[in-house]
Amino acid sequence: MRRYPSWVYPVLGLAMVCLAVLVWLAPVQRSRTSQGNGSPAPEKSVPLELVTPHLSNADSRINEAVLNHFLPVRALLNRGRSNTDKFAKLALGWSSKWRIATDAIPFTKGGSNEKYLKEQFELHVLNGEELQRAIEQCVNEFIAEVHSIESNMLVDLQADVQGFSREHQLAKLDAKEIQSMFDQAISNAMQVASSDLQSNISSQLVSIVVGEVLTQVAVRLGVSAGILGTGAASGWATLGIGLVVGIVIDQIVMTIWNSWSDPEGKLVDSLNQQLDLMQRIICDGDQDTKGLAQHFAEIANSRSSLRRKAVLEIYGIN
Repeated sequence: MRRYPSWVYPVLGLAMVCLAVLVWLAPVQRSRTSQGNGSPAPEKSVPLELVTPHLSNADSRINEAVLNHFLPVRALLNRGRSNTDKFAKLALGWSSKWRIATDAIPFTKGGSNEKYLKEQFELHVLNGEELQRAIEQCVNEFIAEVHSIESNMLVDLQADVQGFSREHQLAKLDAKEIQSMFDQAISNAMQVASSDLQSNISSQLVSIVVGEVLTQVAVRLGVSAGILGTGAASGWATLGIGLVVGIVIDQIVMTIWNSWSDPEGKLVDSLNQQLDLMQRIICDGDQDTKGLAQHFAEIANSRSSLRRKAVLEIYGIN
C-alpha cells in the first residue's frame, strides 16, 4: 500500500472541512441574493381561523346595539307624556270651546280651533321637528357604533396578525392604513354584490330610514283629512313630519266635540295611549310595521356580509 507524506493528511482534512462549509452556506447565500434582487421569500398566509373570531365578535356586538339606540325618541315622548295634563286643560278649556263655537258660525273661515290645538300641542307635548331630529339621532348613533365596533375589530385583528407574523406585509401597516383598505374593500364588495343602501352606511341611509319610519307611524295611527286638509291626498311618502303631529291632534278633536261632559283625565289617558303607540311603532315596530329595530337589524345583517368579504380581501384569504 502506497504511503503519503505526513503533511498530506492534515491538508486533506482541512479541504474537506472547507468543502462542507461551502455546501452549508450555499442556500443562505442564494436566499440573500434573491432578497437583494427584490424577490422576498414567500410569507405565511393569514389563516381564516385567525380572523373568524374577530368577525363573530363584531357581529355579536352590532346585533346587541340594534336594541340600544332608542333613547332620544323615548326621552322626547316621555317629556311629552309629562305635559299631556297641561295640554288637556287647554284643549278642554273655554278658549278652545269658544273657537269651536266661532268656527261653527256660517260664513266664517273656520279652522281656528284646529290651529290653536296644533300650536298648543307642539308647544307642550310634541313638536314635529323635534321628533324627526330624535329619530335621526337614533339612526346616527347606531351607525356611529357600527363604525366604532368595526374600527376596534380592525385594531384587535392587526394585533393578532402581528403576533402571527411580524414580517407579514400587512402587520407593518398602521391603524389608519388598515382602515383605508377596509373602507375600499367594503366599497368593492358592495359593487360586486350590487348591494342596496341598507349596507351603505351614509347620510342618505339616515334620510331613508327616518322617512320610512315616519310613514309607518302615519299609516298605523291613521289620519283624517279634516285636520290635514289636502295634504292627506298627496301620498304617504310625501306627507312630512307635520302629518305625525296631525295624527295625534286628530284624535283630540273628536274628544273635544263632546268635551262638555268628558273629564280631562279621559283626554289625558287617550293622549298617553297615542304617544305609547307611537313609541312602540317607531322603536320596536311589529309584525305589520317596520320600526327602527327592524331597520337596524337589516343594516346589521347586510353589513355583516360585506364586512366578512372586506376582511378576507384585505388579508388575501380565499
